[in-house]
Amino acid sequence: ALQIPASYVGWLKGRQGQMIREIEQRSGATVEIDQSTKDLGHCTVIIRGPEDQKKKAYGFVVAEVMKVSDQSGVPLDGDVGTKLEISIDEKFVGWVKGPKGKVVQ
Repeated sequence: ALQIPASYVGWLKGRQGQMIREIEQRSGATVEIDQSTKDLGHCTVIIRGPEDQKKKAYGFVVAEVMKVSDQSGVPLDGDVGTKLEISIDEKFVGWVKGPKGKVVQ
């Protein structure tokens, strides 16, 4: 899932959902936009499908959001597409971090 500014949802969807359909067609993944948090200023893009298809769709979504940001002249809060939050079992934390935190920094 990826959070985007609520004001960008219309741009990302495109006219009558055209942009979302194009991203789905090009990537093979399914893309949905959860707008339940739009009052908080952001919405969540949910991408479903096999991992390679999700990666393609994620890249297309980030590219479109960056394009909208450039065209609108409104700077984004934070770096869209560079933050990913996942949950891992506690027993794997050391393995993920690596020696002295060298794997994840």
